[in-house]
Amino acid sequence: MITQKMKTALKALMELAAERASEDKLRKQLNLARDAERAIDGVPGRNVANWVEGKV
Repeated sequence: MITQKMKTALKALMELAAERASEDKLRKQLNLARDAERAIDGVPGRNVANWVEGKV
């Protein structure tokens, strides 16, 4: 038989699990945004390097 205390504890655990899942999702999104920014920042340098390489 599930007591009220057990129900309360299960609810708290479920909320904690949902919160952690949300934090993980946010962390992944931030990592993707950081990686995209790095990729974009690297494009002009690559273009210049390719241009210079073609001129030399």
